[in-house]
Amino acid sequence: MYQKVFEEGYAVVKKIQETQEDAIKQCARLIADAYISNHTFFVSGSGHSHTVSEEFYGRAGGLAFTVPILTSELTMTEHPTKSSYIEKLSGYAEILCELYHIQEGDVVLIASNSGRNAYPVELAQCA
Repeated sequence: MYQKVFEEGYAVVKKIQETQEDAIKQCARLIADAYISNHTFFVSGSGHSHTVSEEFYGRAGGLAFTVPILTSELTMTEHPTKSSYIEKLSGYAEILCELYHIQEGDVVLIASNSGRNAYPVELAQCA
């Protein structure tokens, strides 16, 4: 049974490699350009997706100029469903864009399970 899990996981990664190579290279170029031009690379997500921010931030050998947008409201540290409510509130992303001073030339990586709730959509719009 565990072998099937590994096989399926590998198949997913292989499909991403085969179908998303150009998009991944474009993202890498944007991040490199941000670094070269002294801009910032932000990462954010809400609920379980906030862990993507943690993976980029503060890792040995990682990108030191990465800034996570990690507020307690977006994580599950206070209550397991709080972030689910917060990510549906219109206007919260705009507040964080102002607090974090997201500017033209910065890169914002947004992790989202739904891709349709207010927080990730509005964060993308203000970025």
